[in-house]
Amino acid sequence: MQSNILEKNPDLDLQVLAVWFNVLGGDDRSRWPADLLSDSRVAHYWDPDGETGFWFADHRDNYDTHGYVGGLAWDIYYLFGPDAQWNDFPGPEIVSGTTILGTSSRLGDAVGAL
Repeated sequence: MQSNILEKNPDLDLQVLAVWFNVLGGDDRSRWPADLLSDSRVAHYWDPDGETGFWFADHRDNYDTHGYVGGLAWDIYYLFGPDAQWNDFPGPEIVSGTTILGTSSRLGDAVGAL
């Protein structure tokens, strides 16, 4: 995401919210690579209990139904446009996908179209 999307669109008015939480063995805040997304448009959040992932999984009828494992949404991106409203459910969604690395070209195309 850093090199394929953010660096290729340096002037795009974009805000990235990266939410990190424990899912796999070895996931731990102390092991989190803080320089993974170093672009100034990225805000990082640590969600130790995965509440964000559970929320998106619980509201999957409002979003693409992929990337949900055991009631938890993780390794997923959601792209919302400049007209998105964050009321009961964020939207409208432009594109989403999982895994982030596996579908980054799709995300890059959607960001480039903005």
